[in-house]
Amino acid sequence: MLAVNIAVVIGVFIVAAVIAESTKPSSSFDDPYPGPSGLGRLLLFLARLAVIAYFVVLEGRPEGQTLGKKALGIRVVRKNNGAPLGFGLALGRTFARLADTFTLGLGLLWAAWDPQHQTFHDKMAGSKRRQQIAGFEQLHHQRNTSASTRFSHAHVCLLQTRGRHRVAGKNLLMRNHTE
Repeated sequence: MLAVNIAVVIGVFIVAAVIAESTKPSSSFDDPYPGPSGLGRLLLFLARLAVIAYFVVLEGRPEGQTLGKKALGIRVVRKNNGAPLGFGLALGRTFARLADTFTLGLGLLWAAWDPQHQTFHDKMAGSKRRQQIAGFEQLHHQRNTSASTRFSHAHVCLLQTRGRHRVAGKNLLMRNHTE
């Protein structure tokens, strides 16, 4: 997940940097090391906005997935009710990622020992990750819910799935029913 998102971000900045470098004026006696031209600076600024928009737009949509999250079957939802984040909360979550940066990655590692698997920016934004498995969604904290809740959730998922996923839903339905 992280590798795909980093590849997208680096790709945007590489393209912007190459174009900005090509707009740099030639050196002169007065300015031996000129910086990017106005167009180059504008492109670098637009690249920063594109990276912010990448996270805000993709996580703010009802799917709540960046390309990396989609590859792993993870989506981001509101912690209190499981609804999509929306663009305002996604923007706040994107800026809250600075807390992970300021703590030298501790905010990202925090999810490893947090009972709800939340990073610092998830805690600040009131969001959580939700795993999608075999055609239906399973909350990370589902192991803490009652067996009857999981049974009804699996029953609904069984009714909503088709084809080969139906067998997986039925197996889950039977397993949860016996707990």
